[in-house]
Amino acid sequence: MLFLIAPVNNEGAVLATFVDEALAVLADNFPQARLVVVDDGSNDQGPEILSRGQQEGRLEWLRHERRQGVGQAFQTGLSSVLPRCRPDDLVSIIEADRSNDLQLLPPLVREIERGFDVAIGSRYMPGGDQVGFPWLRRTLSRGGNRLLEALLPETGVHDFTIFYRVYRAGVLQQLYRDYHGHPFTFNDFCANTEIAFKLTRRGARFTEVPHRYRYDQKASASKFRVVLSVVQHLRLIGRYLFFRRRLFSDTAH
Repeated sequence: MLFLIAPVNNEGAVLATFVDEALAVLADNFPQARLVVVDDGSNDQGPEILSRGQQEGRLEWLRHERRQGVGQAFQTGLSSVLPRCRPDDLVSIIEADRSNDLQLLPPLVREIERGFDVAIGSRYMPGGDQVGFPWLRRTLSRGGNRLLEALLPETGVHDFTIFYRVYRAGVLQQLYRDYHGHPFTFNDFCANTEIAFKLTRRGARFTEVPHRYRYDQKASASKFRVVLSVVQHLRLIGRYLFFRRRLFSDTAH
């Protein structure tokens, strides 16, 4: 069983197209899969599109009345699907703005079937690319991911910040048990990186598949806040370094 979670905020211009494309890929490759859209307080035509889709039985619609951020959107989606999962079921998270290639979903799933716990659609591994990404964000993203790559070389991951991943449900279920159902301490885009850090500490096996990220297909304004994201990532890295230093110190004694 595969659950495809798509957080969304004011993507009404492309949302109907995304839903149609996602359902077509799921029907062709994963007939029992469910599309779960987490609407994080949209005030455009998105809620009308999603309400109609839910009434037709095409998708599950989870709605926040006001915008609560990426971390809470992840929390709402995962809290809904993980209790329904067996450990070997699959959970994928994807952006609903058509920047992610839905045709990459079957190759990502095959990596989990090969024995990995997390498969990432990577812009920064050989063969990956991004189109139309603003130069400042491209520079910050590439530099930040190089730093994360240096901190977590055991993962072999080049792209820690992209949303597009497939997870083995069991590793997320264990994460939720360890944090009593609330694994996110960051509520912006850093929440995505936080998952990778916490799964790494638990020995999850990561792999990547080259991904051509199509930012040029995004129709809405970005919700990404540069300063907030940088500050939150620095806090996350600081916590990781503190934990690692304490762990090594305890081992030495």
